[in-house]
Amino acid sequence: MVLTSPFPEQRIPRVSLQRFILSNPWGVAKDTVSSIDAHTGETLRYGELIDAALKIAHVLRFEEHIKAGQVVAIWSPNHILYSV
Repeated sequence: MVLTSPFPEQRIPRVSLQRFILSNPWGVAKDTVSSIDAHTGETLRYGELIDAALKIAHVLRFEEHIKAGQVVAIWSPNHILYSV
């Protein structure tokens, strides 16, 4: 069975996922809540998500010396920051 969306087809840009998300293509305000932890009620705002992702990228590249093409495994408990 083939399922189709009732919404119009979306154009997928030919850029990396990171570049696309960091470009904020929808103009989301940095104080907009992006995630809510269902158990604790803790929130993560778009600006906090971007800042945390950039900090982790910095640590992986400059402190852990991970280079392009290398593989990194991630283990994490179910937590609001897992999306970072």
